Formats: sequence, C-alpha cells, structure tokens
Amino acid sequence: MTASSSAPRAVTRLGIIGAGRIARAVMAGIRNGEAGAYEVCAVLARRQADRTDITAPLTTDRTEFLAAAPDLIIEAAGPTALAEHGEAALAVADLWSISGMALADLALAGRLEAAGRQSGHRLRLLGGAIAGLDAAAIAARDPGARIRIEAITDEASAGAPAFTGTARQAMAQLHGVNVVAAAAIAGTGLDATELVFFERRPGARRYFNIHIESRLGNYVMSSSPNLSPETGATTIVAASVITALLQAQQTIWAG
Repeated sequence: MTASSSAPRAVTRLGIIGAGRIARAVMAGIRNGEAGAYEVCAVLARRQADRTDITAPLTTDRTEFLAAAPDLIIEAAGPTALAEHGEAALAVADLWSISGMALADLALAGRLEAAGRQSGHRLRLLGGAIAGLDAAAIAARDPGARIRIEAITDEASAGAPAFTGTARQAMAQLHGVNVVAAAAIAGTGLDATELVFFERRPGARRYFNIHIESRLGNYVMSSSPNLSPETGATTIVAASVITALLQAQQTIWAG
C-alpha cells in the first residue's frame, strides 16, 4: 500500500495597511514562518520609504494596493487608517484590524457594516494586548449582563482615575485604548461597557481587568502586557496578529 501525502496548504496572499512598528513586526513574523502559509503581496503606507525590512511591494496609492488582489487585508496602522481605508478594503477582501477605537464613530461603523454586507466580506477586530473577549461575547447573550473594564497601574491607588464613563465616551477622550474597544464590541457594546481608566507613568505596569456579571456566570480576567519603553505594546499586538493568522490555517484549534 502506498502512503498518501497530504496536499500542501495554499499560500494566502496578505495586504498590509501600515508600515510602522506593528506592521513591520507582523511582516517579520510572516517572513520567519511563524504564521504559516502566508505571503505579503502589497503594503499600503502613508509615505514612500526605503525600508530594507519591508520586502513586499510598498505603495502610497490605495488603488494600486487593492489591485494586488490580497486574499486578506490586515490593518496595522491605527484608527485613522481604518477610517480612511476600511470601506474600500472590505469591498475586495476580509479585513482584520487592531483599531477598534475607530468604530466609536457611529457613521463610520454604519458604513463599514454596509460595505461588508454588500461585498460579503467581514471585519474582524483583534484583541491585541487584552484577554477575555470570548467570555465577554458569551456573557453578552444575557441582555442584563454588566461588563466593567479597569485600566489600572501598579500605582493606581495613589490617585483618582483620569476617566470614568462608557467605553464610547472613552474613545473620544483617551488615546491608545483599542483593547477597550475590542472588549466592549465583543461583549455588551460601547455604550453599555463601563471603563475606569488610570493614567500610567513611564515605567509603571499596566493592567486591564475585565469584570463580567451575567446570568451565565461571573468572570474576572486580568491582562498585564509587557510594554517596552521604546516600542510600547508593539510586540504583544504583533503577536496577536501572528497568532490569529496561524489559527486561521489550523485544522483543529481552541477558542
């Protein structure tokens, strides 16, 4: 009997929006084979740059970028990039984004929803530096579920919070809280999710604590990403993208 060999997995073509630290870290992981069978076919950047660490074709023209016909587009450039390119990207492929803050704009969220429904493509928000999205989504099946997020530091008890309110209100007043947006959207929504936010001084450790109360159960999750003084959360956010890519090609996975 001749043993049969499994066919090699087809390579998925990726378009990357962004050429900053997170995007370059993601591309490095793909080049190193950490993500599986992927290749970057195009990179869309705000400005043309001679970067030796970007080997894929780089353009500042969105039409040229989309003409590369990516199978999947990853936005790794921030909320402004999602707002600017999200609709056009969804017209040609599924879109993964690290920038949930952008969806606090109801008009933009509506346009992205409409674009996805028209094309059949979907927008996925990646968790980045926060855990607990699955629990938030499960708890949200209870209309009476309550989700509270605390963004604290190891010095939080030393002063009053800089912000207390809903996640949607936070998006208009705070910076760098894409993880809060992702958790809120996964769960009860931006208007029904409460946030208590403490500023973090350089060198202090950040903790994101999610408290969930629902008829399905009560959950408490705490995430404390390792932040670099030079690059912030680049490593953990890039790792979340690489992990999602790897899982998308696994035959069996959890979560």
